[in-house]
Amino acid sequence: ALRTYDLKRVLAYSTISQIGYMMAALGLGSMVASIFHIATHAFFKSLLFLAAGSIYHAYHTLDIRDIRGVAKKMRITALTFLAGSLALSGFPYITSGFFSKEAILAQAYEHSPWAFWGLAITAGLTAFYMFRLVFSVYFGKPKAEHHPHESPANMTLPLVVLSVLSIGAGYFGHWFAGRLGGELPHGGVSILVTSVLFALGGIFLAWAIYSARVVEPEKLSAAAGPISTYLHRKWYWDEIYDVTVLAAVRGVTRLVSWFDRRVVDELYYSLGRLSVQVGWSFRQLHGGQVQVYIFAMAVALLVLIFIFNLIRFS
Repeated sequence: ALRTYDLKRVLAYSTISQIGYMMAALGLGSMVASIFHIATHAFFKSLLFLAAGSIYHAYHTLDIRDIRGVAKKMRITALTFLAGSLALSGFPYITSGFFSKEAILAQAYEHSPWAFWGLAITAGLTAFYMFRLVFSVYFGKPKAEHHPHESPANMTLPLVVLSVLSIGAGYFGHWFAGRLGGELPHGGVSILVTSVLFALGGIFLAWAIYSARVVEPEKLSAAAGPISTYLHRKWYWDEIYDVTVLAAVRGVTRLVSWFDRRVVDELYYSLGRLSVQVGWSFRQLHGGQVQVYIFAMAVALLVLIFIFNLIRFS
């Protein structure tokens, strides 16, 4: 998500991250916090994907390097995408993502400091790469070949509804927990401060790099060297998948192909050849030659006599 330029891929990677949050909550013993985050995540992630679709409708591309001026040309889409980004980043007190993430962080703080700091750092990274998107596509002048315009009402109305839910759903956390028959974990001031600092820190860092240009992203990427390449190649998962899962699948398919050609097909063709041979043999018995018929009857009679005597004297 830090290195990809495809808008929907960034959102897809963030979904993997948030599923990790949900599983962490379950592993730490809070089903209520996990399900509450599922609910809030459903609102703001649906909003973000639909907003991405609205942007694609206007720009006909999802490459963030080719998308500029969304804030000026598509104000409703821009505002709702911003609401979803704030919720996903866990912006404090006004977004549902803040309340559901804070509950998971509180549970982690109580049971595992390592999990707590891992989740807190993840929250900061989420805020960073989401606002990398925002600062990359919101400002600037669209390219000459692009003539962006706001999407029609049937596309923007769901965005508005989901943005309201993405902001307001967090205030119903305790009611939601009560409906599940449990309690929503809640931490102290230190947890709140940590959560806020990581969320705001990620947003500020994205602003400094992609808006204020304190450091040029290209130079930063070049300075990162192997780390940047490692992230850009998606942890080399495609290569690992190719030499493990796909290699095994290819091996199995080659074996099945060989079995199909050498065993199944050969058996099928052998039966065909056998039927042809048997047919030819029977055809020879019906060639219209009397001596052949007499010979066949004599052989059959001898066989019957042999069988009769075998049964009689056994």
